[in-house]
Amino acid sequence: MALLEKFLNDTDINTVNSSKNTLLHVAAEHGNVSAAELLICKGAKVDLQNNTGCTALHRAASRGHTDIVKALIQAGAPIHVVDDQGRTPVHLAAEQLQLESVSVLVKEEASQPESLRKNTFLHMAGREDNWKLMELLLQNGAPVDAMNNQMNTALFYAVQETLFQCLNLTLLCHFEFLSFQNHFHFVLISGNTSIVRALLEKGMDPDIKTVKGFTPLHVAAHYDRAEIVALLVKGGAQVNSVDQQGLTPLHIASQLAHTDVVVQLVQGKAATEVKDRQGRTALHLAAHSGGKSSLIDLLLSANSNVNVSDNEKKTALHLAAMDGDKHVVASLLSHKAKVLVRDMDGSTPLHYAAAGGHASIVSILLRSVNNRGLEDRNAWRKTSLHVAAEKGHDGVVVVLLETGAKVNATDQSKDTPLHCAARGGHPSVVERLLNWGQTGPKGQQNMVNLQMTNKVGKTALQVAESENSPQHENISIILKKRMLLIK
Repeated sequence: MALLEKFLNDTDINTVNSSKNTLLHVAAEHGNVSAAELLICKGAKVDLQNNTGCTALHRAASRGHTDIVKALIQAGAPIHVVDDQGRTPVHLAAEQLQLESVSVLVKEEASQPESLRKNTFLHMAGREDNWKLMELLLQNGAPVDAMNNQMNTALFYAVQETLFQCLNLTLLCHFEFLSFQNHFHFVLISGNTSIVRALLEKGMDPDIKTVKGFTPLHVAAHYDRAEIVALLVKGGAQVNSVDQQGLTPLHIASQLAHTDVVVQLVQGKAATEVKDRQGRTALHLAAHSGGKSSLIDLLLSANSNVNVSDNEKKTALHLAAMDGDKHVVASLLSHKAKVLVRDMDGSTPLHYAAAGGHASIVSILLRSVNNRGLEDRNAWRKTSLHVAAEKGHDGVVVVLLETGAKVNATDQSKDTPLHCAARGGHPSVVERLLNWGQTGPKGQQNMVNLQMTNKVGKTALQVAESENSPQHENISIILKKRMLLIK
């Protein structure tokens, strides 16, 4: 040792050889405790890596030189540093079955503040599906519920990647089911039926809820996992469980048009009449979210009430007319949906179809009731023609006028459809209304009246002039020409 100490006095203590090994690397690999301690005492850097990324701690751990492992740790050697193959000292110790070194490293990790570590050894094993390392770590006291700086456990990664062997290990180590169930939704999202089946067999509660009231069935329904839904239903899951919004799994599957999931839920006796906090059934949500007509038929065949209303007194037909899918509308009508029904604002499905610019649906609705409801008014005394005009839907305006809509009907503010189109800045609709009396089947009897004034005494021209945009300026010119005020 005296010779080494003399040598060190004349040499850079951190000098490296062709493999970038320092003297500390060499002492650690060969188990020379005295030399390692002397080098540390003289200021040798404990975190230097050689050309394969190994530190002295990697060398000592892989050879099972526990005293040197302890000395290096005491000197501040980083225990989570990885070599070029992504291995930490504990990886190498585990590979060589150096169990005492594994134990020392695990204990050191447990003593370090959680804020200093990104991932524990157990996290790394879980992410790599290294179940052998995980087994050794658990046997040597690695805490199964330790969290990294993202507040995730190793189980989180095992579940997320559906690593079945790592998952079983953590369960065998009696990981708290409550903690596990916080990550259960990742299994459901992945669609791994094997893990779900295993968990149910191990006693997993199929109705465990998250803080927002989601059950496994809610999650599986959301992600269109029909096979898992079937497993959960078979495992005794409550098919009508509701979350904080009052939504059942059937609501969610219907809203997202997951037909296969709906089939499984209906077969599992899911109730179709359950309402969420907005008073909507699964049929409401299916009709309003682009659901296929086959899904509508499926729900109706399961005894859904086609005319049930929500908290706003809207039926599924109101929502389908708003959404604009003519096939869904046709399906609802074939099951005797009421067309002339009003919501809390007095609007019929025809109002919503007109407001949405859905000309084909306007035609379908009118034909289904022999054009009745054409002049129905909402709470603001607006007809469907008023609504279409103020939204600028020229195609709908044509359909309504051809059916016989009154071009000079007035609303609560005594606005005509022409007033509405002028205020909305829709030149094409203004021209359509102006020209209708000359070309329409009703002739002069349905000709627009340019002199009609609203409650504040304004004509359509004055309404247009009160706005400031190129569209309104164009409308003013169109109206003035028609009134022969300009050439």
